[in-house]
Amino acid sequence: LTVTAPNTSSDRTITLPDSTGTILDENSSLPAANLTGTVATARLGSGTANSTTFLRGDQTYADPSSSFAGVLVRLSADESITTGVRTVVDWDTAVYETGHDFWDVSTNPSRLTVPSGVTKVKLSAQIRWTSNAGSFRQLYIMKNAATFSGSIAIDNQAPSLFGMNASTATLEVSATDYFEVSVFHQVGSTISLDNTNYGNQIWFAMEVVE
Repeated sequence: LTVTAPNTSSDRTITLPDSTGTILDENSSLPAANLTGTVATARLGSGTANSTTFLRGDQTYADPSSSFAGVLVRLSADESITTGVRTVVDWDTAVYETGHDFWDVSTNPSRLTVPSGVTKVKLSAQIRWTSNAGSFRQLYIMKNAATFSGSIAIDNQAPSLFGMNASTATLEVSATDYFEVSVFHQVGSTISLDNTNYGNQIWFAMEVVE
């Protein structure tokens, strides 16, 4: 088959195989050994591709020197907790979110979600209650709205001012697993997580281990 090549007056000859059928379409496979040239970096993944980045398994270009990945969220206002009702905390501010997308304030503000490619994480959290005469209070870290192997539950009889914190061991996880902070009290009336006086001490964090 002879065709006229663009940008030249010389014809080019293409030799076709002695067979019938489709030669190559979007459903065809081609051995890598038969390929020449390179694939544009933008087709391989998102982010900035250069001499200082590498392509991760989630098809994102990343800086190998920035090995830390994790998220820290907090409250920017008091959050009311009804007595006798187990309540998940809705976070409203990200202090940092590095390496992946873990948190969506508009869709699931209570959740830190495991991204694709992550297999192990650590969780930690801290809360502070408003001043009260004291009663039974709880802090849980929950996985997919349930307790789990390695989960944390802090139970205490509170004094007038009370802080609670918890952290997990390294946990094996799968993509889309999510974690939440759940709190409970038996004061007999609504009290709050006291951001007004302790805003920097009410937070929830996830750190990627691998």
